[in-house]
Amino acid sequence: MKRTHKIALILCTIVCVVLLAGFMPSSKKISPGQGINIRVVSASFFQKILSERMDGPGARIYCETKDGKSGTIQLLQSLFYGPVVFFTGEETNVIYCLYNNDVDVRVLKIDLSKPFNRKELYNCNTYIVEASPWGIEEPTAKDWQTALNFLRTVKPDQFERQHIPAGTWSHSATNLLWQLKMQHIE
Repeated sequence: MKRTHKIALILCTIVCVVLLAGFMPSSKKISPGQGINIRVVSASFFQKILSERMDGPGARIYCETKDGKSGTIQLLQSLFYGPVVFFTGEETNVIYCLYNNDVDVRVLKIDLSKPFNRKELYNCNTYIVEASPWGIEEPTAKDWQTALNFLRTVKPDQFERQHIPAGTWSHSATNLLWQLKMQHIE
C-alpha cells in the first residue's frame, strides 16, 4: 500500500471516529446530596448545533429521591443554553440547578414535593423547562444566596462531580461567581 493511501485511510478513520462521537449523547451520574441521585443525558454535539428550533433535543435529567420517587425533567440544551451544576441546600426535597442561559446564569429551584405547573414558571423559564413532574419555582433572594454560598464553598473535585459539561466553554465555580457578579447578583 502506498504511503498516500495509508495517510488517507488514517485520516478517514479519524474523521469517522470524530463524526460518530459527535452523534453520541453523553451521560453523567450525580449525587447532589440529601440522598438524591441524578443521571443527566445531554444532547449530542451535533444535536446541539444542528437543531433548527430553539427548543432542540434537550437535556434529560432522571432524578430519584431517597424515598423512591422518580421522574424525568427535560431542559432546553444547545451550545449556548443548558444545565451547568446541580446541588442541594438546607431545604429538604429541593434541588437547585444553575443553568447557563447564554448571557446570564439562572437558578432553577426544583421542589420534589410539589407537582409541575407550567403557569407557575416565570419569565424565560417557560422555554427552558420542556417537561417536569415536579414544581419549578422562581428563586427567592434566599435561593440565590444558597447558590452563591455553594459556589463560594464547593471544592473543585466536588464541583467537577456535580458539573455538567455543556455549551461552548467549560464552567468552574470561580467563573460562575464572576458571571453572577457581572449580573449584579453578588
